[in-house]
Amino acid sequence: MSILSELKDTLHPCLLARIHHSYPPPPSTPSTCDDGFVLYLPTVSLRIDQNPSFALACHVANLKKVPLVVLAVVLDDSHHQRTHNSHVGNASKVVMTSRRLAFTLQALSHACQRWSQHGAAVGIRIHASSDKQSHRRKVTAARTPDHLTLAARSLFVVTDEPFVSPYSVMVRKVEEACRKSGVECVRVDGSCTVPPLQVLRKNHCVEGSGVLFEGVPNKAYQWQIKTEHLRMGHLKAAMEGCFDAPELEVTMEDEEMFLPVKATNSPTHLSSELSWGQRLAHLFPSRWKPVAIADMDGDSRTDSSLSSLPNAPDMRPFTSKELSHLFCCDDYFDVDADGTQTLLDESNQLLPQNTKAKETVDAITQSNSITTPFHKFALHWPGADSTVPPVKHTIGTTPNGMARWNTWVQNGGLSRYAKERNDARNNLNGVSRMSAYLNLGIVSIFRLVWEVKQNQTKSGSSAKSKWKTGADKFEEEIVKFREHSYAHAFSRLDYDDVSSLPRWSVQYLDNESVTGKYTVSQLASGATECNKWNSMQTYLVRTGELHNNVRMTWGKSVVEWGVAESRDGTSTPSRSILQALCYLNDRFALDGLSPPSYGGLLWCMGWTDKPDSNGGVSPKPAYRYRMTPDDFEEAETRLQASCPRSDPTSKDDPGRKSSVNIKRQPSLKDVIDASNHSKGQFSENRPDAQYSAIKSTLSTPKAEKRKATIESFFQKKIPRNGQRIMPIN
Repeated sequence: MSILSELKDTLHPCLLARIHHSYPPPPSTPSTCDDGFVLYLPTVSLRIDQNPSFALACHVANLKKVPLVVLAVVLDDSHHQRTHNSHVGNASKVVMTSRRLAFTLQALSHACQRWSQHGAAVGIRIHASSDKQSHRRKVTAARTPDHLTLAARSLFVVTDEPFVSPYSVMVRKVEEACRKSGVECVRVDGSCTVPPLQVLRKNHCVEGSGVLFEGVPNKAYQWQIKTEHLRMGHLKAAMEGCFDAPELEVTMEDEEMFLPVKATNSPTHLSSELSWGQRLAHLFPSRWKPVAIADMDGDSRTDSSLSSLPNAPDMRPFTSKELSHLFCCDDYFDVDADGTQTLLDESNQLLPQNTKAKETVDAITQSNSITTPFHKFALHWPGADSTVPPVKHTIGTTPNGMARWNTWVQNGGLSRYAKERNDARNNLNGVSRMSAYLNLGIVSIFRLVWEVKQNQTKSGSSAKSKWKTGADKFEEEIVKFREHSYAHAFSRLDYDDVSSLPRWSVQYLDNESVTGKYTVSQLASGATECNKWNSMQTYLVRTGELHNNVRMTWGKSVVEWGVAESRDGTSTPSRSILQALCYLNDRFALDGLSPPSYGGLLWCMGWTDKPDSNGGVSPKPAYRYRMTPDDFEEAETRLQASCPRSDPTSKDDPGRKSSVNIKRQPSLKDVIDASNHSKGQFSENRPDAQYSAIKSTLSTPKAEKRKATIESFFQKKIPRNGQRIMPIN
């Protein structure tokens, strides 16, 4: 009987449906252990609330009455050797940019503090590609796979369902280490409202096809229909606390992972007098232990007064307290000239874990001491690509993510989504901008979809209704399209390769009509002949974002042009295009390296689509896009100015172009439409009353151009549908 089978009667069915065994589990260990621990390796569920992975790990730890150890590993390039990086540069330029590193550490700073407060021992390893002397601090190459060592020595291992590389590569290596050591290891899905595992059929003939699971339909709406009957059950389970972690019966401090091994010959002494950290000291890597330093007489001693911990996070992990400190101060590279460690107290001992209090978490969410957490660290960390710097407008903690969501909903973003989602020029926040938070599991997908469902109920929307509300349209994005892409990535090894595209698309793109107009370098630097596309790329490079509507045109333009790259005998025009798109998106976008990103890029090449009238991929040329280069510059200025707020109840919406945030400014279309409908935006329907109502709202400086346009419209008496609107004298 496996460990998980012992818990089946106590876990909620919706939690059980999320647990994925990739290999047969070994027999269970004894009911309790004196020197074991449960290991949780988080990758894409960086939160504590409604986190099924962390909840399961706590359940198992309580069952075995052992501590829970959480080790977060921030990967660089060694786990991302996929095909789409084969000719566009090394993978570190994708996985570990300074932008992605800062955002990930921001997320971990909050999540790890909460996990530690819950009673788990938490460590954070950050991989580095090489030794480097940076700003007077020596950083040693840090790719030692400590997570594999711990996995092989643990009683039970829990990971997040990874879906895509580099996380999937790491998880497969963990599973292999566990299988060889006879340790049970499971993946748990915390990214989808309905886990694909619950719906799909496992393919037992994977070799050659790349298909791991069967049953994913070609169309997104078909996947939504296929899973809808299960969705509310999972949402209710999440909102009722079934995905929340139980209180840990055995707790352990972060610093106890670094305690030296003490020899003892007494089993009674081992079980009754030693702390859990001392009992487990032999299971943690020796390189994490204190190192002896010489006293004044030249003798080497390891007592507490003359020993120090190895450098973190290259030799040993950061503790949650250290990471929280760096969030607020970002002073890792501000050390003494001799490189002395600065996070130790006067006795050369690590600050005691029991001093970490709730105000540390509050400092993360409310402190104004620093507005760019981890920016300095990320820019100087060896191996991180500092040419892609962190962004100031997005901080990757759960409170900041929920503040963005709440502000967007309170300001009417959800209710107006159907009307404003494609207006990238006038309203930056016509979309929620939540994708980066969702892709790393910083914000709970269950909470957001639950609120969307509640909004649909209040507005009386119906699936059979011809007219869709804002919540209906948003549900299409967050459920239909997003979760279909997760099912695609879950079911295939080639989720980001042209082999997953329809045959007609590949045949069309591989013919001579695609000439390969620009190189990847030209595309990355925005050096094409199309100024509008260059503006899109510049916006992505500088902000880490692209509006949903803009990204479609951005991607399809590259598909139309093709990519000029030297062929190695195996590459094709279609593969070069997809490789380039994945590289550009994954490197610069905060929401890259995720199933929704790959789904969107594949769609640009014909995935889930049908051929146009010419049998090819439908075009969306950038030169026809309605925004000008000046519009993109203005949008970037507004985005960069929209710094995160400490008050999540603020109703200001700096992303809107107008100074009037809640009430939408009437457009020229409103003027025309109001003259032809008996009911509309305004209570009076006479042309003079309509014009007066519109004119009264156009009082801001930014509206002068619009005002002049409307007045010119009335003066010229432009006809519409045989009618004329008379000007007001």
